[in-house]
Amino acid sequence: MRLAYNGGTFPEGPLKDNLVIPEKDMLRDELFSFTELLNIIKEINSKRTLIVHMEEEWGKSFDDYKKLEKEYERSLQFAYDGMKVEL
Repeated sequence: MRLAYNGGTFPEGPLKDNLVIPEKDMLRDELFSFTELLNIIKEINSKRTLIVHMEEEWGKSFDDYKKLEKEYERSLQFAYDGMKVEL
């Protein structure tokens, strides 16, 4: 089984307070958008992906991320502090 984990991702669309990260912003050089991450997951054929270090500054709660998990075709999971992962 292939497992990928990523610690530098930002959600697509407007974020907290309708923030949109501009296309030329340096954050886009340092972090992956969900679209970019999904392309990488497909490219490496990861069967399970764990996303860590999701920032509250993005304006999404853990419940919001749990809802997002259901929207993606691959096994995508958002981590939380103290989470135990079985391989």
